[in-house]
This record gives sequence, structure tokens and C-alpha cells, in this order.
Amino acid sequence: MKALGREHEDDLSAVSKPPCLLVGVDRVALLLDVSERFVNKLRASGRFPEPIHLGGRVLWRVKDLEQWVRDGCPLIEGDL
Repeated sequence: MKALGREHEDDLSAVSKPPCLLVGVDRVALLLDVSERFVNKLRASGRFPEPIHLGGRVLWRVKDLEQWVRDGCPLIEGDL
């Protein structure tokens, strides 16, 4: 007999964690296999999607990063 409140434990273990929508510079660097310093250099040079600022944090939309890579990592013209 299962303990009270544990009847759905097996169901919850099968639920995967939802994908991140926003990531910080550490995760961006990990995703791109570069250093955080290089991410910051790309950003400063106008070659990287602009981040958003949320609660004092600098974050990037994962979908923007994915599109930037699909497009061949182009110069972001609006940032010049």
C-alpha cells in the first residue's frame, strides 16, 4: 500500500523540466562552447543579440540565440 500523498510520485518523475526561455551569460557561454568573456566581447562589438534586463539580471532569449546561430551568427545591424 502506498503512503498518502505518494500515489502520483511515479507520474511526477516522468515529467521533464521545461526548457529555459531566458539564459544568463554563463549558460550562453556553455551553449555556444565559448567563454563568458567572449560572449561579452561579441555583445560589445554588435555581433550578438541584445539581452533583456530582468530584476537586475542580464538575460538572453533562447529563441533569439537559436535564430542567430541558424542565420550564421551575423552582425546585428541595429546595434551599430
